[in-house]
Amino acid sequence: MKQVNLTEQGCELSGPLTFDTVAVILQKLRPLIKSQDHFVVNLSGVTKSDSASLALMTALLRQGKKVHAIVQFTHIPVQLKDVMRVGGLDRILSVNS
Repeated sequence: MKQVNLTEQGCELSGPLTFDTVAVILQKLRPLIKSQDHFVVNLSGVTKSDSASLALMTALLRQGKKVHAIVQFTHIPVQLKDVMRVGGLDRILSVNS
């Protein structure tokens, strides 16, 4: 992952979101979710994704649930949306275009 940029509402991710990058991102974001009631993850800068992206998204949702915070994903790349639809995850994850 090229960058995790913090925003007032959460963060913006940019670069690849893959098996090679998600563990570091998860470590960075877990404590940040604890500090907010509503955490928005903007994925507009993601350039590449794989199934690890979905694992990251579900892990962030679990973390939010654990600390009573809403985690919301915005600007999801088309490639990732397609994978989510096939797996039925688009109905589970909190997603905004």
